[in-house]
Amino acid sequence: MTNCKVGDLAIIIKDDGLQENLGITVQIVAHAGYQNWYGYSLRLKRSYKRPRRLYSWSVVALSNQGICYRDHKDELYFSREGDVPDYCLQRLPKIQFTNEEFAEEGIKSAVICEVERSNDETVE
Repeated sequence: MTNCKVGDLAIIIKDDGLQENLGITVQIVAHAGYQNWYGYSLRLKRSYKRPRRLYSWSVVALSNQGICYRDHKDELYFSREGDVPDYCLQRLPKIQFTNEEFAEEGIKSAVICEVERSNDETVE
């Protein structure tokens, strides 16, 4: 069972041995399917030899740094796009406006405030 779907925004909440990825916001762009993921042992300072098959998503990082990965030699590299297991992601809630009138009034009041502020600045 997956907790995300294509087009969702999500945040990385878990990572095996790489604290660099925690808190990075990503956008899910496609299904990656089941993939083999090698966990990392902080105690042994190397990847485990046996992989786990986890359902994964293809994602694009919304941060400048990108997502941190380990290559086959346990060296770190960063990438703007990549795959992330579903269990590492927490979907961000969508904001829904229940009252369109309220949304329009909020926009109008913000525009009016901006005009009034610019008028006050030009008068002084």
